Amino acid sequence: MKLTKLTLAIFSAGLLAPSADAAKKGPLPVADIKRAKPVDFQGEILPFLRANCLACHNRTKAKADLILETPQTILEADAVVPGKPEDSILFQLSAHMDDPPMPPPENKASAKNLTPQQLGLLKLWIAQGAKGTVTASRTVEWAPLPDGLKAIYSVAVTPDGQYAAAGRANQIFLYHVPSKKLITRLTDPALLKDALYKNGVSHRDFVHSLTFNQTGDLLASGGYREVKLWRRQPMKAQRSIALNTDAAIIALAADGQTLAVAEANNIRLINPNTGAAIKTLAGHKMPVSYVAFSPDSKQLLSGAADGTFHIWTIADGKFVAPKLELEKPSKITAVTWTTGGKLIIT
Repeated sequence: MKLTKLTLAIFSAGLLAPSADAAKKGPLPVADIKRAKPVDFQGEILPFLRANCLACHNRTKAKADLILETPQTILEADAVVPGKPEDSILFQLSAHMDDPPMPPPENKASAKNLTPQQLGLLKLWIAQGAKGTVTASRTVEWAPLPDGLKAIYSVAVTPDGQYAAAGRANQIFLYHVPSKKLITRLTDPALLKDALYKNGVSHRDFVHSLTFNQTGDLLASGGYREVKLWRRQPMKAQRSIALNTDAAIIALAADGQTLAVAEANNIRLINPNTGAAIKTLAGHKMPVSYVAFSPDSKQLLSGAADGTFHIWTIADGKFVAPKLELEKPSKITAVTWTTGGKLIIT
């Protein structure tokens, strides 16, 4: 639909209803700008149109079928006559040279009358032929978030209450609720291609929202201008390792390179990637009842039915310290390390 003066006047008068007093004020002052340099529509015209006109004249909400976002959409609506600003409806109404004045008084968008300088630029732009283009905004130059940002801005819990996700800065921490343990930090592999980011980074900017689906196997995270979907993949057996005894007591090192299996009084170390035996740790006088690797995967803590436990060095299979015993001998049913590997808990 082409825009005519009558179309705009009827539409504006019917819906915007400017007051009679506003119409009596007369034309607004227009600066007389003289220069040979072409007016830059995107840099000089679009900013004040965006502030005072685009609220009602955009692609989504185009009152009077007028879109003021680009020179092309303005020309398509016949809102300007290239080379003739005095004959252009856009300039006439913006300068209050004719009714209804634009923007209308007491408008809901808080739009203001154009200044003399702005009207002068608009007039010169039309006089120069109403030319120009609008290009996309410049690319955002990202920088890593400061290490000190630890605040949590978003959380989500699976419907069964088993898992919780927390958005801390640009990372997503996944927890097992019953055990209160951290399972992992979610990493977007695409971000690892950028030297700015390392493992454990989920978004470039803050994670502002998180939500699980009803089955708890899909997590949606919202950040700066994007939503990411994280799906929990079903576990599949990658390898089967044959043993001579039941695998009732096992432990896997954090680096995934060593598997410990208790076999009576001994502990067999196995390479989980190949299934090959590495070495056997012998030293307990009673059946081994629990094993646990240190956080750095370099040591193994083992407990036995007689209340004794050993600390082994994985590299050479030797004791780190003499045999340790509980004050009151009893079967050790569980052993573990603190996160820093400084203390042993039994």
